Amino acid sequence: MSQFVADKLLLFGATGDLARRKLLPSLCALDADGLLPADLKIIGTARRAMDDDAYREMARAALVEFLDEARRSEMERFLARLRYQPLDATSLQG
Repeated sequence: MSQFVADKLLLFGATGDLARRKLLPSLCALDADGLLPADLKIIGTARRAMDDDAYREMARAALVEFLDEARRSEMERFLARLRYQPLDATSLQG
């Protein structure tokens, strides 16, 4: 039996409340525990226009607010995994 390991994870609604309060902190904690593949890239997408750096800063603020301080040891490594692509999924152009 072969094992499939993804190298990308796509988060829709990546700037929303669920992502900020739950998804990003949970993924950061998994990363700190060594439970994410080493080469996994996390690509956030939402309608809000921003670039990778702005998304990382939004994620950093969310982690400081919602992730237990003791779990932040590997936060910078986690933030380096993040990328962002604006997308309006309600339009054909998106």
